[in-house]
Amino acid sequence: MALALFGYAFSWREGVPLKRIEKDVVKAFVMVTQIGISMVASIGLAIVIGISLDRWLSTDYWVLVMALVGILAGFRSVYYLTKGFYSKELDKENEETQYIEGLKREGREGGGRNARGRDEK
Repeated sequence: MALALFGYAFSWREGVPLKRIEKDVVKAFVMVTQIGISMVASIGLAIVIGISLDRWLSTDYWVLVMALVGILAGFRSVYYLTKGFYSKELDKENEETQYIEGLKREGREGGGRNARGRDEK
């Protein structure tokens, strides 16, 4: 069992910081919770507004229209939540790719080893 508080994850039993893998699990759990809450809040609020409009205007189609708007708003918020969640890892992966490409270019320009593993002159 773990507790995530102010960016730090602690174990209930030991009282010491958790391992990196366990921190990732807590971070993923928090992300899933945020996604669920944002979807439910967006759809629920839109449906309440739709019901209110239907009662005020004496119609029965605004609840459906607003439910669709709520679903779209929920997906939009999920997109922005997950975009921010993975942006740090994507930046790190891009930096590693650029570093590897730089090493490959340096090897092609000269001073590297030939096919037999001997230094070129």
